[in-house]
Formats: sequence, structure tokens, C-alpha cells
Amino acid sequence: MQVVRKTLGLVMLASLVVGATGVELAGASPTATTATAATASLTRAQKKSIAITIEYGPSGTWTKYHNRYPSTFNWTNDGCSVPGFWLALLSPAGYALVKHYSGVFHSPCVYHDFGYRNFGSKRPASGPYLHLDPTSARRKSIDDKFHSRMDSTCNSKYGSLDPRRYACREASDLFYGAVRARGSGSFFA
Repeated sequence: MQVVRKTLGLVMLASLVVGATGVELAGASPTATTATAATASLTRAQKKSIAITIEYGPSGTWTKYHNRYPSTFNWTNDGCSVPGFWLALLSPAGYALVKHYSGVFHSPCVYHDFGYRNFGSKRPASGPYLHLDPTSARRKSIDDKFHSRMDSTCNSKYGSLDPRRYACREASDLFYGAVRARGSGSFFA
């Protein structure tokens, strides 16, 4: 287990790619013209408040808010970014573990991408890049919520006596460490 943990740690901390351009999250498409008009009239403070509700609210709020505000926020994501082909050549076992936990942590990663894309300053100020709070404190808060969501995923997926819960929580720590170590370039311009 120690070798697996070290391999996973090295792979994650050295190689996790955070915040690459993603694909559109599947969800409801814009439906009513009235909904579009209503979201266009939202103030910056209202948008920030809604984004905070989405980012820090309970899992499951995604669809509700995506349906209500399809074009107000940047909903794109790349899930849990995992390094490319070269990593598989360097450490096939580590790569397999990272890919496994990328699937386990998909939902927390999507929420994390939402936070970076709507609060951060990496993207241009035009379009659905709101730059709602591009501060180090906000970035840390988004990363901490990401860590909490991953731990919750581990707790709900594996029973308290299941040894896979421990491995999952270790992976959560490593994914968190990776975004803390390498995520500032994706959050800040």
C-alpha cells in the first residue's frame, strides 16, 4: 500500500493538469426566452451569490442551477484532468490509479472547475468568465470544498471498515495537494 500511495502521490503532485479547456457539461439547453432575459438582468452581486450557492451548496444543486441559468455561468469542465500518454509510459501503475480516482472524483472535479472558471481570473473578461472573486482566499476555499467533496465521496462509496475507504481518502489528499501545488496557474491570469 505504501508503494501504491507514493506512486500515486508522485504522479499526482508532479503531473496533474488543472483547468485545461474543457467540454460542455451535459445538461439542459437554454429553453425559455424569459429565462434568458431574467438572467441577463442579474446584478454582479446576484451572480456571485448564486455562484456561491452552486459551488458550496450540497451536491445535486448542479442540474437545478444549470437548468435555471444555462448561459449566465461558465459550466464547462474537464472533469479530473489527468496527464497524457507520457505519464503512462513513466508509471503505468500510477497512471491506472490516477485514472481510477479521476472517475471516482468526477463530480467533485466538475464543481471545482465551476469554481475556478467563475471566480478566477484566468480566462478573458468577455463571455461567461465572470471573475467573481479572483483572490487567493477564494481559491483556497474552492480547493478546500473540493477536498471535502472528495472525502464525502469516499465515505459514501466505501463503508467505514472497508480498506478501500482509506486508499480513497489518501487519493483525495493527493488530488487536493495537486490542485494546491499546481492550480494557481489555472485560477489566476
